[in-house]
Amino acid sequence: MRLPADIADAEIHLKLENLQPIGSFKLRGAANAMALAGDDALANGVYTASAGNMAQGVAWCARELGVTCKVIVPEQAPKTKTDAIERLGGEVIKRPFEEWWQTILDHGYPGIDGLFVHPFADEAVMAGNGTIALEIFDDLDEVDAIFVPYGGGGLVCGIAAAARSASPRTKVYAVEVETAAPLTASLAAGEPTPVTYTRSFSWNYRCQSRSGSCRCEAPRGTMPCGCGGSWGGCRCGRAESFAREKTYCLHRERRQHRLGKARYHSARRSSALACLIESGA
Repeated sequence: MRLPADIADAEIHLKLENLQPIGSFKLRGAANAMALAGDDALANGVYTASAGNMAQGVAWCARELGVTCKVIVPEQAPKTKTDAIERLGGEVIKRPFEEWWQTILDHGYPGIDGLFVHPFADEAVMAGNGTIALEIFDDLDEVDAIFVPYGGGGLVCGIAAAARSASPRTKVYAVEVETAAPLTASLAAGEPTPVTYTRSFSWNYRCQSRSGSCRCEAPRGTMPCGCGGSWGGCRCGRAESFAREKTYCLHRERRQHRLGKARYHSARRSSALACLIESGA
């Protein structure tokens, strides 16, 4: 979508991944990893470690493929996120934060069978994310730069790999929040570098009910809507009620279904990107 911004010598477009069935790009990586794994690898189901979006992506794809899904979440995961996982057919397994994080580091959890889909550090997941770049180049003839949010790095790595292959002239920038920028610090130091994390304003978000009586300190989360999308709000009942009454839902069930199917099949295009990532291209 072209952004109607009055900026000299610049044309800005937005890639609206919030229109995915789960409201996030995570669906791409999950779909690609499971599609490339094959039926035998999926025979015992799938599982992942995530507090939110990747969990929903894996659960959504598992439901589409008719396989079981388990999700390891940290104990403090927002109820709105765990409810969304269960609504998609996933089984939520709560563990202390240290165990949840160790699952991500180990690429698996002892005692759980099935294919582990890593939330970001997986070549098939990165390749699935790279389909975003392919679609950008399909829609636009000349792309000077792509700015990508940086969290675990799986999104920007996939997009960068695809961009290098499809449009070498295009620059790809990883964008970090100033209060949590390990990539910037690590690149400057030439090695992985720990940084101090500072909570952003969203952690101090106070919900606003119509009566003005609710002042909970719950972190900003998401509220499910009837068509499977979500919108911002806190986790208390008053805020949820207020959001449903005052927030206009932009999602449409049939449109989401079409987009979801299209994105799922487009992810299959990325098998070649996995080779590019593996070879370091």
